[in-house]
Amino acid sequence: MPLLKREVQRLGDVRLLIIDPISAYCGKADTHRNSEVRTMLAPLTELAAESQFAVVGINHLTKGGGKAVYRGMGSIAFNAAARAVVNFYRDPEDEDRRLIVTTKMNLTAESCGLAYRIEDGAVVWDDDPVDMTADELETLEATGGGKAKGAARERAINFLHATQCRSGIESNKEAK
Repeated sequence: MPLLKREVQRLGDVRLLIIDPISAYCGKADTHRNSEVRTMLAPLTELAAESQFAVVGINHLTKGGGKAVYRGMGSIAFNAAARAVVNFYRDPEDEDRRLIVTTKMNLTAESCGLAYRIEDGAVVWDDDPVDMTADELETLEATGGGKAKGAARERAINFLHATQCRSGIESNKEAK
């Protein structure tokens, strides 16, 4: 923390600090213990407030589903201490499209999500907002939902039903 504080003072007009991943800042703190995470983040929060810069902490999501706000690795304190949390998802209906949706927002009313694609190495933003919530996307991800997966699933179900029906008809013919 002293080194970070000196560097912020040396640079002067710092507006944004990005820590990727946030666990790199944690040192020996147990990132699964709420009290340790809060204690560890407090000096960073104070420095950011004093120097008037924003902090973006990058965290990875755990495997599995559930409520989006609980998916961050380590303690819920990472998300609880933040004023805003956004999650990134692969669009369940279009594997080339990515979604950015609000998971938590204390600064303004919750906003619609954003969508983008990477084309020729550049970010290309979609014009239309994303109207799904992080929790809805979590549910789709957990259940394998989405149009693209849904269409394949529907074809498989139809195939199995057709095969089962043919087998049933053939069995009935043999029985007679």
